[in-house]
Amino acid sequence: MEDELAFQNLQNAIENMKRERDELLQEYQKEKTDFQAFDAQIRKMQMELDLRVAILKDKEQKLANYNKMIEETDLTYHRIVETSNRLAANLEKETQFIRDRFKRQQQI
Repeated sequence: MEDELAFQNLQNAIENMKRERDELLQEYQKEKTDFQAFDAQIRKMQMELDLRVAILKDKEQKLANYNKMIEETDLTYHRIVETSNRLAANLEKETQFIRDRFKRQQQI
């Protein structure tokens, strides 16, 4: 009888260990699945982040190019205005010189 009780206790212990093992295996598999899903989500977010960083860098470069073009265009515009003003002033002087000369010739 004692042997039967010991044997029964051993079987119960084995069944309990199997049950605990199965529960632990289920928990492990669930956590592993959750981890894999989370890892996939992180990789997806990393790819999206990398894409957004690339887009931002591209826009930064375009902005820098626009700023440089605007600066160069503004400088060229000011040079043209200065040259135009200088030419207009010279034209006015030449026109006045020709008028004065024409008046002198008419007086002669």
